[in-house]
Amino acid sequence: MKGITWSRDSHGLFDYESRHLTKKTLKASFEAMIMRSGNELSLVHYNRNQSFQEQFDGAKKNPDDMAMLKIVNHNEKTFYLESAAYQHH
Repeated sequence: MKGITWSRDSHGLFDYESRHLTKKTLKASFEAMIMRSGNELSLVHYNRNQSFQEQFDGAKKNPDDMAMLKIVNHNEKTFYLESAAYQHH
């Protein structure tokens, strides 16, 4: 998958006028969180049997780091994206 970030605050909307885009290609074959640190994206292993908050706190390197999405394995062949804010109950 390809991720694009931009530095200017645009209230959560894509900034079509920005000339300073950071593009990153990520490949995942495991359950993961997509983390944003500044304008960099990275994959961090995710275990749905462990508290999301504990995993997120352990993965954070800076106070402004954000978990953007979770990549969850539905079965052996199917992965899907889930909001990092969504928690199973």
